[in-house]
Amino acid sequence: MNPEEIRKITLQRLEEMPFDKEVIINFRPYRRDELIKHVEKGDEIGQKMILQQSRIIKALAFNGVWR
Repeated sequence: MNPEEIRKITLQRLEEMPFDKEVIINFRPYRRDELIKHVEKGDEIGQKMILQQSRIIKALAFNGVWR
């Protein structure tokens, strides 16, 4: 997968997340809509989300299971 495909998948996965759930990044909670904006901007927080999703995708492709 190329970086643009992973970015799109990351955005799709975030859009499916409940709006009131939070993800902690650098000791700060972020809600779904904030994370979507960061991924769209491609800033540091957005890049961290994309990197994490790429790791999950690779693990699923290799193992078929995310542990």
